[in-house]
Amino acid sequence: MPPALHLDPDNIPASTGRIPGLDGLRALSILIVVCGHFFLPNTGGVAALGVYVFFAISGFLITRLLFLEQKQAGSVSAKNFYLRRFFRLYPVLLFYLIVISTVNALHGDKNQPQEIFAVLLYYINYLTGYRIMHNEPLLMQVGVLWSLSIEEHFYLIVPLFFIAVKGRLRPLFWFASAACIVPLFLRCLYVQVWPEIVGQLITYRNSETRFDSIAVGVMLAILCESRYREKIVSILSSRTAFALAGLTVLLSVLVKNDLFKETVRFTLISASCVPLICGIVFGKKLWFFQRIANVPFVVWIGKLSYSLYVWHGFSVYLLVTFGYQRHFPGFGVAGIILTFALASVSYYLVETPFFRLRAQFAHASKIDPALPAIP
Repeated sequence: MPPALHLDPDNIPASTGRIPGLDGLRALSILIVVCGHFFLPNTGGVAALGVYVFFAISGFLITRLLFLEQKQAGSVSAKNFYLRRFFRLYPVLLFYLIVISTVNALHGDKNQPQEIFAVLLYYINYLTGYRIMHNEPLLMQVGVLWSLSIEEHFYLIVPLFFIAVKGRLRPLFWFASAACIVPLFLRCLYVQVWPEIVGQLITYRNSETRFDSIAVGVMLAILCESRYREKIVSILSSRTAFALAGLTVLLSVLVKNDLFKETVRFTLISASCVPLICGIVFGKKLWFFQRIANVPFVVWIGKLSYSLYVWHGFSVYLLVTFGYQRHFPGFGVAGIILTFALASVSYYLVETPFFRLRAQFAHASKIDPALPAIP
């Protein structure tokens, strides 16, 4: 019997089992990121679209896991949550830093302890912004890891608040609403007070100005627990909502006004990710997209998405180091092949051995843990 292409109405609330289409959405996101960086390096807006989907997926799935743990175990363990995050993220980060530090040393480039600590302590997004504003580029290939900082800053708050309110929907709803609105306010404030940051990607990388991209996924998970879930999901997973979301993203990308790009566009694209997730996970009339999202090869790419994200920047570094410039024919294809090779080694030799260890810190959840967001 072929696997289901979507969840049925009984499984709209958090429940055990596979969530169809999520790995396919991850695959779409990472392909947008990787192809954007390799083939359209001067058009950052294309690659950036992938991060919105990843952030929204992460917020949706991790909040859903919290609800599931609350239901099955009666409580949520903050300690276990953070241990799961540690064993999911750190093995690859440590392996990556060891490899890149070794390659730097062999090539005669200096390793920067400050940049290494910024990755491990999750402030690389702020260090990158500081360096940009002072015309001091990062010296190691670690800037691409900025989105991990935003996720971890967000997840320093969410589980603790969830535990404090014992998973009650009303306070969680207002929390998610604030997390969606406050970053927009801060973006508007920043560009008014510090107009010199416009175009420097400061609001793009700062945690407090990007939390809304994750919070929309949190909001979706909360709505899926409400008494009105079937009606809400029916609307959000419709063809109309799916098409309007796509049109909103397209129009948002086409607008070239700097003020709009630094403020409202983030909100519009983040919100548009909700119908995309709903359409693939719950929709009943989007079978074409759902079939693609559930193709085994696509699902495999989605499972590798974290490793692909971490290693694709290093692939650029290696190719350039060995004399292959971006304008050379085949640079992008070579980069993608190298990225998949490195990611496969990382996934099967570094990540997979830690999956069982990480599972020891799960109360009850059998849903695949959310992967980190990718820019």
